[in-house]
Amino acid sequence: MIAGAIQTGFFMWAWYAWQPYFLELLERDAVWVAGVVAFLDMALAVAVMWIMGGHSASMLPVLFFPVATSVLYLAPETGLDRKSVV
Repeated sequence: MIAGAIQTGFFMWAWYAWQPYFLELLERDAVWVAGVVAFLDMALAVAVMWIMGGHSASMLPVLFFPVATSVLYLAPETGLDRKSVV
C-alpha cells in the first residue's frame, strides 16, 4: 500500500515536471507543443480506461452471478426465494 502511494506521488510529480524538460529537448519555446502532447496523453489514458471499463463491465456478471445465486440457494431462512429475487 505504501509502494502504491509512493508510485502515485512519483507519477504526479513526473506529470507536472516533464513539460519544461520536453521544451528544452525541442530547443524552442513552443509551449503549445507541450499542451498538445499533454492532451494526447490524457486522451489516450481516457480511451484506455473506457476500454478497460467496458471489458470489465461485461465480465462482472459472469464472475458474480454464481456467487449471488449460491447465496440465495444456501440461505432459504431469510425469506427470499429465487422467484422473488430473480
